[in-house]
Amino acid sequence: MSSDTVDNQIDQDLILNPSGNGNSQSQNPSDEPEFQLRKSARKNIPKCTYEIEDYIFLVSPTEMDEPKSVTEALSSPGKNEWMKAMKEELKSIKINKVWDLVDLLSGHRAIGNKWVLKVKRKADGSIERYKARLVAKGFSQEAGIDY
Repeated sequence: MSSDTVDNQIDQDLILNPSGNGNSQSQNPSDEPEFQLRKSARKNIPKCTYEIEDYIFLVSPTEMDEPKSVTEALSSPGKNEWMKAMKEELKSIKINKVWDLVDLLSGHRAIGNKWVLKVKRKADGSIERYKARLVAKGFSQEAGIDY
């Protein structure tokens, strides 16, 4: 036998039997002992037939909705509390030196701001405090123009 034939035979043996035990003969299925398949002992639990869409949820409106703007806040029954909350926010901004008031340069636009008004509640649903935050509308800035 030539070396090429031996190499081809070895390659074929590796292809047919990649485990590399040198035995190129396939095993006869009748030589292996037969095992009976085990059946699962689990019980089938059917899917719940009541999906979340089948339920109706009741939502109790809060005794006071949060205003979307300063105008709404100042025309609401809790206008004194909202004014107090906005004054506290402005005082906090001044104490923490969040910004400096400067003159607007010509050719530049001022960045707008917005009041975010929230009613903070206790666990039982009663009003804990009125909270006001003054936020800048930074999304309106354009590179090279506003900064």
